[in-house]
Amino acid sequence: MLSSKEIAYYSIDAVIRLLSLIPRSAGLLLGNVLGVILFLVLKRRRSVAMDNLTRAFKHEKSETDIRILAKTIFKNLGRILFEIAWSTRLSKKELEKHMVIKGLEHFKNAHAKNKGVLLLSGHFGNFELLAASIAIFCSPVSLIVRPMSFRPLNPIVDKLRSRFGGKTIPAKRSMRKILTALKKGESVGMLMDQSVDWYEGV
Repeated sequence: MLSSKEIAYYSIDAVIRLLSLIPRSAGLLLGNVLGVILFLVLKRRRSVAMDNLTRAFKHEKSETDIRILAKTIFKNLGRILFEIAWSTRLSKKELEKHMVIKGLEHFKNAHAKNKGVLLLSGHFGNFELLAASIAIFCSPVSLIVRPMSFRPLNPIVDKLRSRFGGKTIPAKRSMRKILTALKKGESVGMLMDQSVDWYEGV
């Protein structure tokens, strides 16, 4: 008898396998549609996005422009789902053909000092695909991650993020593990645009 967690895991895994059969071009279109639906249905999330964008661009963009930008962000989130599923069928070499890394020499120079390297980014583009593929170019690497709100997703997402050799470090009480990795001369990647309040983290 499977537990509820196991049922959720296998169900999500089956959905990803099915979505992976969709060609990338079709998946991106479907992702746009899903994003628009989420934008219309998830009123609270939409409100948060609109509020944040208004704070950032109130002197530069009109309310209409901000709404269009917010909808574009939701579309990107929809595309991420389909693109991640599509990427699961690719080998490391096949995925590498779709990646363009600029300034890699700066990472190599820093890595050569054997003091460890901090890789800092944000939620730009397909940040989940970035998390999965960064190990192709910057190995060994550990990624600072926050647990998903829907707990059954955690093992699935962790497997996707680490499938090319990267390791994950839970964000909570992570400092010791971060310092250990850096002392070993390894790389540590993190998305900076989260937990930015003084009481949550540096």
